[in-house]
Amino acid sequence: MTIVARTQPWWCRGLVCAAIAVSSGQGAFEARQPATPPATAVQVRVKTIINFTVPLVGQQVRVVDGVVSRVASPRLVILSGTGLHAPLSLDSVAVIVETGTAMISTGEQVMVTGVVHGFVAQQEDVGRPLIGTLTMAEREALRKRPLLVASSSMSFVRR
Repeated sequence: MTIVARTQPWWCRGLVCAAIAVSSGQGAFEARQPATPPATAVQVRVKTIINFTVPLVGQQVRVVDGVVSRVASPRLVILSGTGLHAPLSLDSVAVIVETGTAMISTGEQVMVTGVVHGFVAQQEDVGRPLIGTLTMAEREALRKRPLLVASSSMSFVRR
């Protein structure tokens, strides 16, 4: 506790008391806050991946509004978003499973975590091979769609 001499002006006494209260309370507040770990994946919608594919390339994302519109192969799924215009739009994202198979049927609502890889045609032009070899059915399904690479079938969560 600080004792203020009576010789100081009245406005200075309040200023000193306020400074002591703020400085002592700030340290206590910081000590009480728990440390929050950084988020592992950015939560996005299908439309966000479609509209911002280039800035998202290489980032781990979690698609929160995915609806399985087509199953092209046991490891390739086409997702469309939920919303007012989603069933009418042709905008969709291809999700390929790196290891294993995706045991999902058409029409299911899922959340998927994976890494955005852009478009397959761009990667093949540069000479970077995609995951394994693609069948003709998978190539046809991937055409002109952003690609999301899920590490395993555990990346799919049913809602």
